[in-house]
Amino acid sequence: MKHTLRRKHPRRKYQIKTKKSKKLRFNKGRRMVGGFSAAFISYIHFEIAHIRKMANHKDNAYGFMVRAIPSGTFTNKMDETGNGRFDKDVNLDLLLKQTRMFCEYTKMLNARALSSLDADSRDALIAQAPIVLYRHVNVPVDTIHVGQRIIQPIPMSCTWSIEFAISWMHQLHNSCCLYEITIPATAAFLPLSTHHDPAEMPVSPAVPLNQRQLELAVAPCVLTITGMRPHNYWHENVQYDTTMFQLTAQTCATDDEVVANFNHVCEHGIFA
Repeated sequence: MKHTLRRKHPRRKYQIKTKKSKKLRFNKGRRMVGGFSAAFISYIHFEIAHIRKMANHKDNAYGFMVRAIPSGTFTNKMDETGNGRFDKDVNLDLLLKQTRMFCEYTKMLNARALSSLDADSRDALIAQAPIVLYRHVNVPVDTIHVGQRIIQPIPMSCTWSIEFAISWMHQLHNSCCLYEITIPATAAFLPLSTHHDPAEMPVSPAVPLNQRQLELAVAPCVLTITGMRPHNYWHENVQYDTTMFQLTAQTCATDDEVVANFNHVCEHGIFA
């Protein structure tokens, strides 16, 4: 019997091609590097390049602001006693003005970075799992409890690296506790660094402002404590115990929210 090859139906061939192309489009921007999607890395690189460029503008208010963040000029202005209020020596009017400027710039830059991506990469960025940041805090552990909401009224300095948060805690000779903060990938924050050595990144970004501390500055937000656990770690060949608090962060969406949170802390405290 003579066998003949059956020719695939043209429609079937078209369906196979379409299915493959849909898969390629779906995966575009989802390649993971160090736990982050390619779309998220591109988003961060865009922001770092813009921030670095802005920092070179010596006579620009935004330029002064981004240069001031690594030095803590208007972040982390908490009373060193840990009672949750601004230090009495802080110029509150100036601090609020700087905070509002930070939020205005961050909102603008986040929108630009998002629009720099194509539609598929934007979808991938939105689908990116929440990112985890770390922060050492100097507050009495017995004043913190699960379910508590903490107002953060000014930009909050965090780090990509738990190792740096631990070393900073020891540098300040304080072993109180650590915050492990979960925040959406598209939340309002300024990356002053990449999550690890830029040389390891698939695309070389502009030189970050504070790569040594792997720093990000998160916009004013409300933190909610969702859990806590003991955390054992080694530092300089010595084992230590501390408490790790798990939190989620919801950044302020409007200028009115920023002002309201700031005024609330001025009056009542509750500053992380």
